[in-house]
Amino acid sequence: MKLVLIVLACSLCCFGKSEKIMKKELNIFLAESDLAPYHIHSPGNILANINLMVLGQLIKSKDGFELEPDILEKFYYDFNTDTYLLKLRKGLVFHNGRKATSKDLEFSLVRGFYSSDRSFFHTYLGNILGVRRIKKGDTFVSGAIEGIKVIDELTLKVKLVGPNPSFFHSLTAPYFSLVPREELKNDYLSWKDVPIGVGNYKVKSGFDGTKTVLEGYKKNAAFEIVTLYSKLKDNVSYDISFERINDYKTYYSRLPICVRLLEFSNKHPLSQDKRFKLVIKELIRQVDFEDNTKLATKTSDLLPSHFWGRVENNDKKFDLEKNLKELELKKLDVIVYSGSKLNDKHLFYISKLKKLFKKYKIELNFIPNQEKFVSSSTASQYPLRFQGIVSDYVDPLIMFSAYRKIGHNLHFSPSDELIDKYENLYLNAENSKTFEQRLKSVRELNTYSKDIVLNVPIAEEKMIYYINRKTVKSLGKQVNPLTINIQNIEVN
Repeated sequence: MKLVLIVLACSLCCFGKSEKIMKKELNIFLAESDLAPYHIHSPGNILANINLMVLGQLIKSKDGFELEPDILEKFYYDFNTDTYLLKLRKGLVFHNGRKATSKDLEFSLVRGFYSSDRSFFHTYLGNILGVRRIKKGDTFVSGAIEGIKVIDELTLKVKLVGPNPSFFHSLTAPYFSLVPREELKNDYLSWKDVPIGVGNYKVKSGFDGTKTVLEGYKKNAAFEIVTLYSKLKDNVSYDISFERINDYKTYYSRLPICVRLLEFSNKHPLSQDKRFKLVIKELIRQVDFEDNTKLATKTSDLLPSHFWGRVENNDKKFDLEKNLKELELKKLDVIVYSGSKLNDKHLFYISKLKKLFKKYKIELNFIPNQEKFVSSSTASQYPLRFQGIVSDYVDPLIMFSAYRKIGHNLHFSPSDELIDKYENLYLNAENSKTFEQRLKSVRELNTYSKDIVLNVPIAEEKMIYYINRKTVKSLGKQVNPLTINIQNIEVN
């Protein structure tokens, strides 16, 4: 009898510790869009949020940019072999029922290099040794990449071309999380059906043109059902919205999420005229955001305001009126990376820019565009693109890597006669051995980018969420400005 009582007590104790009562439902309005939230061209913040829920994170970031394990049980840098060790947790199972192994991790880290479509893999993980020899359209074969070695069923070793202080931080992005190869199309980027991962939530029903429904997959999932809406419905009570809803409480991220800027197409003749670039730069100087400083803070630098590597503007005197007269600018078409329509944040900037340019008798026409990676034909048609580049808080080089020869902003990178010097300055910074060398090299790269007017930064922007006061008490602790960790949400 005594033994039975002890076992019963232990069972109750263990049950109480491991079980967590899930809340019933969470309704989130993402944005008006005809694209599934998990489509590769879905806006970055939307794709990041569904990836966080479904795929999870290899590594989690905490306040102060400290890191802790998540899908990875262990990660560290081995100074003796100059390699990065990544070890998966035991017992990981994909939502399709298959066990996850280190070969899945190997594939997940490099899948984007095999695709003929552009992606963020070159920008963030392009210095893994051997990936630059992969040809678009090649088939992935385990063990074929020089810089990645499978140690055992759970462990990988990764070697980079050169030092990269942000490698582990890059792995906090759900974009690079664990995925099963068999659930992806031949491009290794698009899902055959719905996303499959090892995250807290699995897809219950895919995008039906209005919504995507997730269900709690793990015991520690905070909600039984999470419904992600891509169309605003009058008969739905939303707990959280990414777009403004009247009477909802406004939440601003602690840190800026991105730098809003104008980019110049290298396929359009007007935007390759240095006078045109300087005119745009000079006009943008006059913009202010004093009426909404919680959202936007004026900037003239691609790097976040707290970061090392920023440089002062050293512009020569520029005759704006003379160059405006020579260029005879009357109307400019600007593409805006957005969903199917422009949102309140877009309209905030657009109204200010239109008003400013109108003073100089220039009509700005802003055109919604859903291409995350702009095609050559689109870049040839429009001289300017308005978008936001996600701020990287660990390594300033990430902010410049998008404009490299292998970067995802291919049609907005420096023109042919300028790209080689840009590439060399980038590589000098990437291969720096000391912090002093890296600081000097980043400043040289930043100075050159400003000299050639690579782009025109406008504002640092914070992320905004809108909260239903009746149903949500607090968003809880949120570390990453790009995503909401729904596990930390407190409901009423």
